[in-house]
Amino acid sequence: MLSIDTLDSLDDDPAPGTEYTYPISDYARETARVLGEGWGSESGYIGAYGLIWGPGVPTLLLHVIPGDDGGLVVELNDDAYPDVHEIELPDGAPSNPHELREVAERIASVIRRSYT
Repeated sequence: MLSIDTLDSLDDDPAPGTEYTYPISDYARETARVLGEGWGSESGYIGAYGLIWGPGVPTLLLHVIPGDDGGLVVELNDDAYPDVHEIELPDGAPSNPHELREVAERIASVIRRSYT
């Protein structure tokens, strides 16, 4: 049974679709655009992750590691070769197309530095 305190805390929760504007798969799509010709991406299940690939680069997985120490990471989509790189989001999750582009440029920079 719900208590009054539980019901009060539900009022503080953001409405569905308002807390995070873009799924992770949108980050992957925009990153492929930033990386340019020959790069592509694919949405993971319900947009919870994205796959990115390009010329001479194995498929990369962009996803969030859950938990207090978690974060947005890009890594090879192959468990045999753990090579995880965290993506810094100093301003948090993007909430408009300009911010999404800035995050994609950060991801693309990590990919260029680490995988090309």
